[in-house]
Amino acid sequence: MRPNALKQKLLRNDVAVGLMMFSADPHVVGITAGAGYDYVMPDFEHTAVSLRELENLVRAADAAGTTATVRVAGPTKPDILAVLETGVRAIMVPQVQTVEEAQGVVQVARYGPFGKRGVYYMSYGSAYGQVPPGEYFRRSNEELLIILQIETAQGVENAGEIAAVPGVDCLFVGPGDLSMSLGVPWEFDHPALWEAIRKTFYAARMHGKIAGIMPAGVEHAARSVEEGARMLLWGPDLLMFQRAAREDAALLAERLRWKRSGPSGA
Repeated sequence: MRPNALKQKLLRNDVAVGLMMFSADPHVVGITAGAGYDYVMPDFEHTAVSLRELENLVRAADAAGTTATVRVAGPTKPDILAVLETGVRAIMVPQVQTVEEAQGVVQVARYGPFGKRGVYYMSYGSAYGQVPPGEYFRRSNEELLIILQIETAQGVENAGEIAAVPGVDCLFVGPGDLSMSLGVPWEFDHPALWEAIRKTFYAARMHGKIAGIMPAGVEHAARSVEEGARMLLWGPDLLMFQRAAREDAALLAERLRWKRSGPSGA
């Protein structure tokens, strides 16, 4: 089992930047890796990405030399177990609000003695049984990165207790949902949001855990790093494609006197 390069980088206190994927195209993984991103994160919370597609994305990430991670749909065994068997090196769990939820994630995701993950040995991660069982279970626990999203006022209030849970590696702020919970929707520079972000980052650092965020822009990312974030998630990929498509279309329309179709050409 190869070391988790993303986890190693974060434990060195280096900044790591990945790409959120709403698509399921392995070519996006290769392009992302070629651009220098540290990891890719397909999204099971909001998209229709399947387990079979995730398997292909994991293989593509390994071939391209980047780290495969995933945001699961929730904190339960059905949300997590089969996803882990695809070979992802990290899971992000959305909307974690209590210490009990955090403990439950660890129990599902880690093998004993740290958790109660169900044993499946004929997996991609074990090289289909070629890694000795004891080594595989030990290394799986060591290399897995468990990321819990703090996205509500309740989650922020409990951030210290959540960060203290053994087996949790990272507290990760979702500023969109958190802004909604705080009553300042999409106001990413609002003082109340930044107070909550700082409180979450502080809780993570005080317990020796990693602080992360999906920033709302480049300046938001820079400020987050100044406040202590080390794991950043950029994108998503479809937004980046949309931005590039619109910029190119506008340039072509101006240069060629091209009348665009659809709403943009009205």
